Amino acid sequence: MNVKDSLVRARKQAKGGQRGTRLKASSSNSASTSTVSPLFRADKTLDALYENMEVLTGQRGEGAAVVMVTDSSGNRVPFYPDGSGGTTDGSGSGSGSGGDGGLTPAYPSKPTGLVVNGGFSVVELDWDVPVYYGHSLTQIWRCPEDNLSEAVQVGSTAANIYSDPIDPVYEGYYWIRFVNSDGVTGPYNASEGTYVKTQESTDDIINVINDTINDSPLIAQLQAGLDGVQEQITTIDSEGTRAFQNMWSVKASADGITAGIGLVAGVDDEGASVSQVAVAATQFFVFDPNNPNPDGTMEALFYVDADYGVCMQKAVIEQATIQVLNAQTIVADEVTAGIVIDSPDIKGGQIEIGNGFSVDSSGNMTANNATLNDVTLNRVTANEGQFNNVTIGEDCVIEGTLSANQIKGDIVNAVGFSIGISGSRRIEIIDDQEFDRTVMIPAVSMNCESHDHEEYDHTVSGGASIQMEISINGTAYATYSASCSGNSSGAGSASLAYDFIMGTGDLIIDITVTNSTYYGSVSISDVVLMVAKKGSGGIIVS
Repeated sequence: MNVKDSLVRARKQAKGGQRGTRLKASSSNSASTSTVSPLFRADKTLDALYENMEVLTGQRGEGAAVVMVTDSSGNRVPFYPDGSGGTTDGSGSGSGSGGDGGLTPAYPSKPTGLVVNGGFSVVELDWDVPVYYGHSLTQIWRCPEDNLSEAVQVGSTAANIYSDPIDPVYEGYYWIRFVNSDGVTGPYNASEGTYVKTQESTDDIINVINDTINDSPLIAQLQAGLDGVQEQITTIDSEGTRAFQNMWSVKASADGITAGIGLVAGVDDEGASVSQVAVAATQFFVFDPNNPNPDGTMEALFYVDADYGVCMQKAVIEQATIQVLNAQTIVADEVTAGIVIDSPDIKGGQIEIGNGFSVDSSGNMTANNATLNDVTLNRVTANEGQFNNVTIGEDCVIEGTLSANQIKGDIVNAVGFSIGISGSRRIEIIDDQEFDRTVMIPAVSMNCESHDHEEYDHTVSGGASIQMEISINGTAYATYSASCSGNSSGAGSASLAYDFIMGTGDLIIDITVTNSTYYGSVSISDVVLMVAKKGSGGIIVS
């Protein structure tokens, strides 16, 4: 039995021990059935945990999330709804590239450029990026047969590449279709599926190879000795029809099956040196008879098989030219791809693309001239730039200077100015808003200080005072003052809170400050006037 037949037999024997059992829900007018299929990935790596969680939530596998139901005995058991009856991916809630600009998402186009490659335990799919407006995601469908009506959805992605974890030596077909941000599904890429086959497990191949060589009668014969080997050495004159000085060969045949080995050394007709070893066999292997396994069996160090080519457990190669490489794990100091690298998951310390884009292991990204759509950011730091149609949902702290042509909302405007200890200022507020406002002047501090003065034979008592008067539309509204006399000081403050009703016309506020001092001094702080939208704003006064 060759290696290929042995692997087929081993898979048939292990078929009953698959890793999971999935219940498949039938329609309401048919009996429910159960099918056995691989469900979870049996591995202790973090990637396996991610994949199993995606299967449980319906993002991978047959597109159905696990639900807990109660059976006839009252036990809680997992139930896996059928994923073939459609999908809710992309239904109305998808943000996609359609945005909220008021445009209707276009009908999904037909996918193009689907390429499917099989690894050892994963299938990678990639396709052309969709160009229609309002794209949300791509659905991936799979079936063991080339029958679209029997295919089930195994996943969906917003990217144009997807990896589907699957068992080794899986053969099947794939289809894809696009979904827009309104949940509308488009046509499949083709009615015929794209075929793929995953690779044989290297462990399975090596195990079968070792079983094969230990079943070979050559092992016992070679360990017993080299007695009985037929040897023939022929010396031929170089002037003859065959210019070989030494040749040795052994050939065996049984029931039409032939195997042989030959060695030749000499020169050819043109005088060039020739040294050749040829083996005629369906299988060729090398083993170390001095290092058997504890049970006495041998392991193949090097193996050649008509079906699987050259097989070896370990190899040291300085330079190799390989047209197609299928590898489960690649560890290298440097990997260079001449055209493109496709992968649904790239992990590394740093990514650099020219001088305009880089991402380090801490997630710090540098990009020049980046265009981003539907981006969610927890923190943004920018030195300069421009925002159009931006909504700030919660609190905003501005530590520098805010310059704006117009601000509407709770705070309409604010202005600060100096008035001095003697003088007047006029403020005019235009009646141009569609809501009532409140005009406020926070406390303006006024201070005075005086002292007595000795003159000849008597004492002169000092004094000082300062006064602020506020008038609204030509009518005195309030007067505030501070005064002192003798050796003393005084303080006072002025403030304003006035309701400016919409539609009553422009509001004119006049502020006048006067003072009087006799052996004294006065001072006044700057004035700040604010105009705010009138309303309680969640303030309760009781």
